[in-house]
Amino acid sequence: MLMGITACSQQKTDSSLYAEFQQAYDKAGTLTNYHNDAQSLLVIDNELEYKVSTASDYDDGQAMISSTTYIDGENMGTSSIYIVDGNIYYDNLDGSKTYTTFTSDLSNMNDLYFTIEDISSITKNGDKLNIVLNEETCANILNQNGLDVTKVNKLTNELIIEIREDTLRSQHLTIDYTINSGNIEYSGKYEYESSYVDIGQTSLKLPEDYSLYINLDDLKENMTLEEFKYALIEQLGYAIDDYGQFILDFNGNESYIFDFNNYLFTYIKGQSAYTYNWQSNVGGYNACTYDFSNAQSLGTCSETELTKIEEAKVSYLAELSFVGINEMPKA
Repeated sequence: MLMGITACSQQKTDSSLYAEFQQAYDKAGTLTNYHNDAQSLLVIDNELEYKVSTASDYDDGQAMISSTTYIDGENMGTSSIYIVDGNIYYDNLDGSKTYTTFTSDLSNMNDLYFTIEDISSITKNGDKLNIVLNEETCANILNQNGLDVTKVNKLTNELIIEIREDTLRSQHLTIDYTINSGNIEYSGKYEYESSYVDIGQTSLKLPEDYSLYINLDDLKENMTLEEFKYALIEQLGYAIDDYGQFILDFNGNESYIFDFNNYLFTYIKGQSAYTYNWQSNVGGYNACTYDFSNAQSLGTCSETELTKIEEAKVSYLAELSFVGINEMPKA
């Protein structure tokens, strides 16, 4: 339950200006050709800087969407999605997947949407709407981006929306906060921005060969453990070391290790090693462990370390999917 939530501003929301936003938002959702850049940034002072940058090209039902994640300025990798002829092809780490249907709605995919009840005030300056959101809405945004807000101590925000030719062209939201998460106080900022360019002039660069993509509709429900080990070697290029571990060295900076004796998957990036135990559903990094079943952290854990542990499990699940399964076969 959120405590201490009050309105950022008590000014009355102008319903006609909100209708302008709604109409521009709806019209942006009907665009058939555009390039969109979006970026989210969460800063926890003296703790963490987490940023995701996304570039999207869309042309009449076909799309390329590329997202890069940064933690404390370090590039943690890029994943890409291609949508072609009703299929979605998904690249992540060193493998690829495809779905026969794409269920997410591409319309307004990177645009922020708010109801009139979420807004404390709205004014217009030229082709821009200046919006102040209420604190509960701001707290919900922070919650959705990894902060468990239990109390708002101080919070200011501003959302600037640019509308041209009755179409939403850009949004820029800034939230400066001091909040409590449990009994701990955190300060920092959150920013989100999205902009449309090259409307009607965007051309796509799509892969020429989709033969390497794995169709997840063809998941192998009855794969044995020995068949999985064989697939690691034959399909993904793993090798067995002197200790019986299955190891794949990828691009000289990343390695993946399956230790079947200890039910342990290790993801190594640079000098860091993150682990995930698929039997206990527990991950580990440095002095931090995380129990995924109970959503409980143990030891000394920062947000960065918890993120790295999550990456280990995601990498493990990705490796499974690349050979057509979604859970480890029983021995």
